[in-house]
Amino acid sequence: MKGFGSNNQSKKKKIYRVNNKNEDYQILNQAIKCQSEGNIVQAIEYYEFLIKKELQESAVFTNYGIILINSGRLQEAEVAIRKAIELNPKDAALYSNLGGILKDLGKIKQAEVAIRKAIELNPNYANAYLNLGIILSDLGNLQAAEFSTRKAI
Repeated sequence: MKGFGSNNQSKKKKIYRVNNKNEDYQILNQAIKCQSEGNIVQAIEYYEFLIKKELQESAVFTNYGIILINSGRLQEAEVAIRKAIELNPKDAALYSNLGGILKDLGKIKQAEVAIRKAIELNPNYANAYLNLGIILSDLGNLQAAEFSTRKAI
């Protein structure tokens, strides 16, 4: 019995990969592991790869944003955290992070709005009250700053 093909050999076909979400999450887990172990360069490569693949996962943008914050790349961090908020609009910590970025960028009023949103989403979020106290102090509203700071305790 003869095989298929003109020369009795199987012809190999190119294998095309399907966009595999499971694989994307394995890469995300690797990025998180690298980040937690302090291998920031490798973590950045993983996060940027996932962003280029258009993985719509807030953890990608949140963790990438945190790296950018710690690297002093605040404008890029703002973009990343805003994307994380778009994907996960009920996460108070994201608004708190955004508030910190905006404060450091000198956008104090916008920072106040972001922090107040964090408190609205989680009225027991002590860190947000502390951040709001700092912002209100910067705005010269010392009485409100003291009140907010006390709520953090």
